[in-house]
Amino acid sequence: MTGNEAGDGGVICVGGVAGNGGPLDFSGSGNSLFSGNTAKWNGGVIAASRTGSGTHTTFSGNGIDTLTGNTAGNYGGAIDTRTPLAFTGNGNDEFSENIAKMNGGAIDAGSSLDFSGDGLDAFPGNTAGNNGGAIRAVGALNFVRDGSNSTLTGNQGGRGGALLTSGGWISTRG
Repeated sequence: MTGNEAGDGGVICVGGVAGNGGPLDFSGSGNSLFSGNTAKWNGGVIAASRTGSGTHTTFSGNGIDTLTGNTAGNYGGAIDTRTPLAFTGNGNDEFSENIAKMNGGAIDAGSSLDFSGDGLDAFPGNTAGNNGGAIRAVGALNFVRDGSNSTLTGNQGGRGGALLTSGGWISTRG
């Protein structure tokens, strides 16, 4: 999905002003490419502002998830979410060259953010004007490895060139 534009969620907006909605799942979809998308405000690719029990955003069992060259005027160059966000059992996840003028060059997570069992989680060259060049997480940020690795290179942010967490912790295991 390339070259889309919107106020919130350049490709997908879940919740909107009312904040209602259920889960958003990308599962078993082979390879996914989200490139060159723009949001005037939040989430160059995905803005998920819904609330309530059972709300989450998940990428699981996919081949390669690539989110590159996306832009947001405020939060989350690629993804802005207020609910738990998880990447589990994917081949590789790559977030490159995404830009947010405020927080979270690639991802601005207003809740927990988990990466587990993926081949490679790569974050090269993302930029945030304020916090978290690659990732800003308000809740816990977990990288759980199953013999794979994560790379965060060439990211820029006012505070936390690669990562910034506030109100949570950063955990790496495996």
